[in-house]
Amino acid sequence: MFSKIDTYKTRRILDPSAGKGDLLKLFSSNQFELYAIEIDTNLQKILKQDGFRIVDSDFLTYNGIDKYDLIIMNPPFKNGEKHLLHALNFVVDGQIVCILNAETIKNPYSNTRKDLIQRLNDLNAEIEYYQDMFIDAERSTCVEIALINIKIQNTVEQLFNPKKFEMDDNNIILEDRNDVKKHGTINIHELINDYNREKEQGIKAISNFFRDSYGLRSELQLSVRGESSHYNDGRYSATEYKQAIQQYSRNLKKHYWETLIKLPKFEEKLTVETKEKFFKLINDYRDMEFNENNINILYEHLISLGTELIEQCIDKLFNKITRQHAYYSESKKNIYLYNGWKTNNGYKINKKFILPVHNPGAFDGGWRVQEELSDIEKVFSFFNNGRKPDASIADIYNKWRHSHTDNHIENDLFKICFYKKGTAHFTVKDDALLRRFNVFVGKKRQWLPPDYAMKNYNDCNNEEKRVIDEFEGKKQYTSSLNDPLLTNSNKSILMLNSI
Repeated sequence: MFSKIDTYKTRRILDPSAGKGDLLKLFSSNQFELYAIEIDTNLQKILKQDGFRIVDSDFLTYNGIDKYDLIIMNPPFKNGEKHLLHALNFVVDGQIVCILNAETIKNPYSNTRKDLIQRLNDLNAEIEYYQDMFIDAERSTCVEIALINIKIQNTVEQLFNPKKFEMDDNNIILEDRNDVKKHGTINIHELINDYNREKEQGIKAISNFFRDSYGLRSELQLSVRGESSHYNDGRYSATEYKQAIQQYSRNLKKHYWETLIKLPKFEEKLTVETKEKFFKLINDYRDMEFNENNINILYEHLISLGTELIEQCIDKLFNKITRQHAYYSESKKNIYLYNGWKTNNGYKINKKFILPVHNPGAFDGGWRVQEELSDIEKVFSFFNNGRKPDASIADIYNKWRHSHTDNHIENDLFKICFYKKGTAHFTVKDDALLRRFNVFVGKKRQWLPPDYAMKNYNDCNNEEKRVIDEFEGKKQYTSSLNDPLLTNSNKSILMLNSI
């Protein structure tokens, strides 16, 4: 199979049914850009670990605008003809090498197979048959296979000569994405529709540019990123056409994946730190087609990763309130010490705590304080089923900062008093949220038993009763028994499923 491949002028290679990446491993990642499509999410993880770029999960529904220099493929046994026909849409000047079950070619009983035979004849495809071969590494049954080699060579005349195009400017609708949708007012389905619209608009614009500038390159002196140094008799090349499409596709997908994370109903649940980590994660998705299926794959990834990240945010805020500013004399009143489970010495956050967050003289004091207040509010909101207060404490602070009518602000969660010496005195207004916060951290750090708040006081042993009495007392424990947002805390703190 490899002997059929012409690596001259080949850079971008796609395997649309990649599996574990066996075919792509024939090529050096230093010399080639290696892309994969794979429907199995577990195999996708393996492919990513091996450095291959995932562009989609289902090739038959893949409708990207990217063009490849080489598609090397061993599609599924049952519908290989559909895969090969679809692959022809993604090569304008390059090669396809494909393994099919020989029956697909020798027994064209369906219209799809007949269409494939016609296309192969039109393209002068080379077909060789091999007996007693494994159709792939996972199947042990020997079959006869067809090795199909298709070389697609388009000249600049075939691609860009105006005579080859039908003028249809009336179908081109140029719209600015900012005029169509204002940021923050769209939902995910609208975002996908906008992406598809803009994708079609972009490919038309690129094609029209190459068509309308045919033979005028030296006079126009318009450059194409990545172009060669030779003007090719005043004409752009097929390679430059592919480069233009690739650059546009890369920028477009990057924009929409980043926009997805910036959607208010997603972004409002993320602290500054988790937001930065999620943006780094988006890098892994920059090559994937922006569609509903791939968005769901991303969300599954975020859910698996998100609990860990959010727990880190909870832990960080707990440490900030209880230990990070312990040097500050007033902050010593932030915590209540108790003798925890199995002799562990524990502590919890008091209803009132003090943090040095306010520096009126600092140039960036305003927005930094807003970020800090917003992050604190988001962590507490994790323990309220992801529901945030009607009025953001950061927005209230921003209005207060310009008026200074008094020294305090408040919303449904907090009352905060600011003092000139640079401290903010917090009062948590919702006792249930504060308790969930303290119990969650106490259980994670084994200061409280793992089944704390999940069984009746009278069913607890003496050690467990002692911890309850130390931590909050029998009355409070009993009144808050089996709090649903605490007994199922791992789900309740991660509200991605509400997006």
